Amino acid sequence: MDAVAATVAAPWEDLTRSSAHVRHADLAPLTLVCALPGWGGSTWMRQLGDYLELTDGCTVRWLRSRPLVDKALKSTETHHADVIVIDDLTMTAADPLWPAILGMAATDGAPALVVRCLDLPLSLEREAAVVITEADLALSLEDIEQLSTLNQAAIPPGLHMTLASRYRGNPSIVRQRLERSTPGAPMRLAHSDARLDVDLAADLAARLTHIAPAMQVASPMLNVLRQACGSRRVSLGVLHADGFDDATLREQFTRLTTQPFGTLDLDVETGETVLDWSDEVWALLGRIIDPTTRRELRERTLAASRATGHITMQLMTLLALSRYGEADRLVFDHFRFLSEQTPALLARAVTSIPLDAIRACPSLCLLAGHVRLTTPEAVPSTYSPYFDRAIAGYARREAADAVDTLRIALRRAYASVSNGDRAGARRSLALVTDILASDADDSVLALAATRPDIARTLTAEAYLGMWAATQLDDHDFSREMATVMIDHHDPLSKTAAADLHYALMGRVFAGVITDTPHDTVGAAITDALVALDNGDESTALGIIDYVGALTGYAPSASAAEGFILAVRALVAPHTLDAHVPATSLATSQGFWTDGRPSSFIVAATSLAMLVRGEARGALALVDDHGRRAGHDWFTAIAQALALLALDEPVQAAERLRAAEAGATSPRPRAVNLVIAAMAQSRLGHDGAARELLATALSMTGTRMTRFALRCVPAADIEQWRAGPLDDPLRATLDLSAGDTHAIPRHASIVLTAIERELVEYIRDGLTYPQIAQRRFVSINTVRTQARGLLRKLGAADRVEAVAVAAELGLIGTRTRP
Repeated sequence: MDAVAATVAAPWEDLTRSSAHVRHADLAPLTLVCALPGWGGSTWMRQLGDYLELTDGCTVRWLRSRPLVDKALKSTETHHADVIVIDDLTMTAADPLWPAILGMAATDGAPALVVRCLDLPLSLEREAAVVITEADLALSLEDIEQLSTLNQAAIPPGLHMTLASRYRGNPSIVRQRLERSTPGAPMRLAHSDARLDVDLAADLAARLTHIAPAMQVASPMLNVLRQACGSRRVSLGVLHADGFDDATLREQFTRLTTQPFGTLDLDVETGETVLDWSDEVWALLGRIIDPTTRRELRERTLAASRATGHITMQLMTLLALSRYGEADRLVFDHFRFLSEQTPALLARAVTSIPLDAIRACPSLCLLAGHVRLTTPEAVPSTYSPYFDRAIAGYARREAADAVDTLRIALRRAYASVSNGDRAGARRSLALVTDILASDADDSVLALAATRPDIARTLTAEAYLGMWAATQLDDHDFSREMATVMIDHHDPLSKTAAADLHYALMGRVFAGVITDTPHDTVGAAITDALVALDNGDESTALGIIDYVGALTGYAPSASAAEGFILAVRALVAPHTLDAHVPATSLATSQGFWTDGRPSSFIVAATSLAMLVRGEARGALALVDDHGRRAGHDWFTAIAQALALLALDEPVQAAERLRAAEAGATSPRPRAVNLVIAAMAQSRLGHDGAARELLATALSMTGTRMTRFALRCVPAADIEQWRAGPLDDPLRATLDLSAGDTHAIPRHASIVLTAIERELVEYIRDGLTYPQIAQRRFVSINTVRTQARGLLRKLGAADRVEAVAVAAELGLIGTRTRP
């Protein structure tokens, strides 16, 4: 809004709105300033009156009390004034004064009327009056910057934008914030409370609770405000008022959202704007509104949210009413949706419930554990008791039918994985396998084929199984669940878009599809993979940086963090410091109760160690994991790459042949064939290598082959390019030549000066305390450095470390003095 400076009462300088500069001849017969307290409605009217008096010499009569207004509207003396200003905020939509006001406005020769009100009259035709609302009175960013300059306010950068956005340009709050930053501010504060949004809420709440009930009913604004006080999260869908149509309710809710009472969010269930009361304002409302009224409002909110099928609002209201049994049933039916979409306020409501209060509610315990786990500060003591109670509760629950049995088993699997219990999760997924394998007429899959409601449920439920299987490194079962999700996909499901994306994600990883479906949500990881397939390393790194910032908790870190680590190893090894691989491995190992890290993390860590020159350590890691848990395709590939770096192509080729059974889809098949070609080249079989490369290209295409070639050292790529090749293969190798090739051709262990000194001390028989004393460091520092040395040398203990270092010529046999 354009504004010009005008001096008001010194020393504060205010802005005069251009909208208040209206000549008498242009003034409408009726101007309504329909704005809530704190929006400068009276200031605007005062500026308008001053302008009319100074510019046109008008006689302006001010009426600020109900008796004076009533008397003036019935008297002919009002015709001695050119303009009548009625400043009475208690006027609501059904106020009895409106007929007289509208009648005077329609009378020829009558004074122009400027009326301040809380609502517009119900009988008003909009074209019959000029209406000034909160949106018209809000200060723009330019207005705030100008006001700050006029008053020499020294405010921190960004506050102007905060005032314009978070505080919606509310004039009272803008002035209060700026006054605090102007010269002599302590003596010039207009308000003692630093949170004027709380003052404003207090004023409205006071009006709400102290005015006559009849006025509340007559005012759509007060009606909406009163109902909004019953829920911490307010949406249009839970508001209702007898006598007011939907358009009126929407208009009043929009006005409410302009108030600086909290934050605005987008409701994923309705697509509508929602208002989350701030902590301060919500606490204030709790003190003002009596418990009986608050409970009545919550009951009405619950009824409205049930009528509209609003899941989140129902759950928040049930929790506020302490009706945990009903809340538990709601969560059981909609756990997939609630785990995917948990607004901050709902998360706070769930985690604030004591465990004892919901001990008999397994689904609520499951959701509470999930929310607690997915926070950066999560530790087992904060979430594990909730998962324990969920697992125990589901074990006692009797299933009504096969669908119910499936849902219980999947929730137990989800809780077990989240609790780090591999064995418990595998038992639950085995039950899921048996249920889905049934060929009975009333089996789950048979029912889903004929009943859309069961198909819709099955898609969301299958996600829980796919997620659990991914964390367990059971990729075959994960793909089976993804197939179920795709086969029974239902666009009407609340999680349809997310379910479809996660189902297709596995196919992108497998290379079955080569583009990310852009009509799905949460496609960041697959976008990164597609970017790599196309050679766009910069985009891929940017995406995994984003994903990494969101992935700070187990167990999803087993999959997402492993992927991030692998991409960094292949594309940006310089971003991996010495602690990253060890930290990821330790985190995964510490999460699972059996002490065994995720295979995905093991393989990714091995790649990271390999590109850092720790080929022996990388091989030792995957060998040890294979002895304890067996090899899957990814760990077998990591083992083969380490063997090739250590000049063991025969063993690498044998490992790759053993891994062929797991390479059943395009991406794994391409990687397996390309690394097998590298092994044949190292054995001097160049013709066999070219055949394997050509097979990879013909079977999997250019993108998958180019991705696989990232695992090949640059020297091998150049060797192949120098030999005889057909055109398609040469073109693919030419593309690959421009990509990063971080895997080393040969392992070259280089010890730092500190590491060499440390291994020599160990060779000479010194203990850690003795080494610490000689080097003037702590024993913990020596232990940490020793662990890194063993990992780099691929040694199991100090004796083996000395032997390996001597074998590689990294140390001599002379004893240090």
